[in-house]
Amino acid sequence: MKYVVIIAWLILGIRMFAQDPIEGFDNESFHILDTLYVDDMLIDSMITFTPVMAQQLDAGTTITIDGFIHPVEGNSGAKVMTSTPTLDTTDIALGTPVMIVGQHETFLVTLQDVSNLGGSALNLSGGNDFILGAGDVIWLRRDLGGWWELLRVDN
Repeated sequence: MKYVVIIAWLILGIRMFAQDPIEGFDNESFHILDTLYVDDMLIDSMITFTPVMAQQLDAGTTITIDGFIHPVEGNSGAKVMTSTPTLDTTDIALGTPVMIVGQHETFLVTLQDVSNLGGSALNLSGGNDFILGAGDVIWLRRDLGGWWELLRVDN
């Protein structure tokens, strides 16, 4: 029975994405999952995507997180982030994940690990800095001691 419920939920959920991708797109949030019950088990994990413009960064700019997906690019050229902390943590709860996405092929953004930039609060995998270009993605999670890398995709 639980598989029938999940399949039905997926089929009904797909119609949300079958609409014209431009029509009705008005920069408001949309949700993938609100609340779903499967055999008395509550699944209550809402993922909200709010379309935002790419934040154009200078080296000393703090990245302001204002959504789950946060696009970035260098302001008129490649930038190595030197702000401490690199990501603004105001009103960001512990455990919050964020996906930072590079938007430009030449206006690159380099995130520095805390071992290379004290105070960056970025705990990147292996202590390696990450350069975000077009289509590159890094997932971070805020926790005690700053932001911890979960995953990176280097396109």
